[in-house]
Amino acid sequence: MINNKELINIIKNIWSNNYTIDTVRSAAELLYSKFETHGKVPIVDIVNALGFKIYTQDLPENVGGYIAIGDKAIDKTGHDKIIVVNNNSKYNRQRFTLAHELGHYLLDPNARDGAAFYDAFEDDENNSEMELMINRFAAELLIPAPCFVERYKRKSMHKLSKYEQYKDLAEFFSVPITSVERRFNEVDLNINE
Repeated sequence: MINNKELINIIKNIWSNNYTIDTVRSAAELLYSKFETHGKVPIVDIVNALGFKIYTQDLPENVGGYIAIGDKAIDKTGHDKIIVVNNNSKYNRQRFTLAHELGHYLLDPNARDGAAFYDAFEDDENNSEMELMINRFAAELLIPAPCFVERYKRKSMHKLSKYEQYKDLAEFFSVPITSVERRFNEVDLNINE
């Protein structure tokens, strides 16, 4: 079994200069399989296992949180890798923010060990290719396609209203409803099987 540092290096090498949905999915699957989860992904455990300290802070409403690596993190907390989530955000939003910021650490070429890095996750931030990929990574990690499809089929969700489907899946995976809504467009449900 590979250790966490090796896992981080594998993920960063997969991603290096290859910005595709498949590499995002592969990175999330590697992380997901390492922690052998079924259902709700233990994002706090994953983030902690990869060497991050997690803090909460009162932040503006449109800021979900931020990541700091290197000197900026050490100056604030004494730790070299931190993720801060908005204390005023709902629990499901905090989980998505943790996965999003972890995605920056693993996939953003500007976030390398030893290099000072800072990124804030804002609701109204631009939809750059990098931010869209990082959001996709967070969704792939927190709502793995096989679990999503299994839950959908087991609950016979096609008989429920869209809102009831979104609500049930959001509660099951502990993610924002908007993440589930987007996931419906990303995952092939093969309802007829």
